[in-house]
Formats: sequence, structure tokens, C-alpha cells
Amino acid sequence: MTARFDINAVCKTYNFTRRRKALRNRYAKLHKDRVLLVGFGGTISSGYSPVTETIVPLFQSQAVNTVSFINSLGVNHVKFDNVGLVAKDSRDLTTDDMCELLDLLHAAPNTNILITCGTYNLSRVAEVIARVCTGLNKIIGLTGSAMPAGYFATDAGANILSTLSVMHYAKKHKTDGACAMFLVFHGKVYETVDEFRAINLFS
Repeated sequence: MTARFDINAVCKTYNFTRRRKALRNRYAKLHKDRVLLVGFGGTISSGYSPVTETIVPLFQSQAVNTVSFINSLGVNHVKFDNVGLVAKDSRDLTTDDMCELLDLLHAAPNTNILITCGTYNLSRVAEVIARVCTGLNKIIGLTGSAMPAGYFATDAGANILSTLSVMHYAKKHKTDGACAMFLVFHGKVYETVDEFRAINLFS
């Protein structure tokens, strides 16, 4: 099952200039010098409910917990903003969801953005961002996890930390005016549309 959006259709029809008026000052409280953590659904942003004995979606990006833990150690303090866009299985992502994410990437003043998303459509979301956001002078990292962040044995923290590391490296070597966009998963970094299309996260 794939997401309820067509990659080519979203890339062809999305136009931030036409949509920006509707955003007004929605993201005015965000800060340019902070890393923006974006929760975009999926396993990584899920927890376990002992009441229903099922996995439940969480709005907050689970990167918040990982970054907060890093900060508590006192070696490196990462200032961040947090925006929870959707809380759902990534197979249920719609065209509206994708457009809302693209709106945020364009409108947010933050120059460094880390997105956590569901693995089922991680590569598809990455392709849309790479094709639509080429002119943004930002660093965008995208990751997910095979196991929910709330589990004891989870890959979420490692993937989030890897993504932060890649973004920090990219910041030091980035060409001004270009969008540096990466998908990071289980120690591998994917940078091009061709790599996104060929990816198999569980191989």
C-alpha cells in the first residue's frame, strides 16, 4: 500500500507563492537559529497504549526527546523548535499533508530542519522535498525508524542522532543558495532522487 498522494502531481502543482497568504503568521514564533524538529507521523512518532494495548500515533516529533536527552548531558546544547504536523500511519498521508509540509519548509525561518516520518513512504516524501525545495537555502534532514521511539529496543535515537550529525557536517560545507537535503537511515545517507527511488530501508 502506498500513500494517498501522487508524487508527480504534488511536484507539478505545488506553488508556495499562491499558498503563502493563507499561512499568515502561522510560523512567526519559530527561530532562524534553531533546529526545527518536524513530526510527520509514522512508526517513529508512535507510542504504546497500555489501555488499548495498541500502537498509538503521537503529534510531537520523537526527535524532541532525543535532542532533550543530548542537551541534558551538557556537552552540546542544541536549541530547537518543534512542530507536529500529522499523527498517522505514513501510508495514510494525503496530498494535503504533503502540501502542508512543503508550506512549512518554505515559510519557516529555520535554516536547519529535521523531519521524522514513517518508513513506508520515507523515500517518497524525500523525493517530493528534493524536487520542490531545490531553491531553498536550507539544510533538511529526513529520517524514521523501524521500531517506535517509545520502545526499549528502538533504532529511532540512533537515526535521529545520525541525521543531526549529517546536518551539522553539511552546515560546514554547504554552498550558499542551495538546498542540502538528506535521507538518513541505519547509518546510510541518501542524497539524490535516484537514490531515494532505489532505496530499500529493510534490505
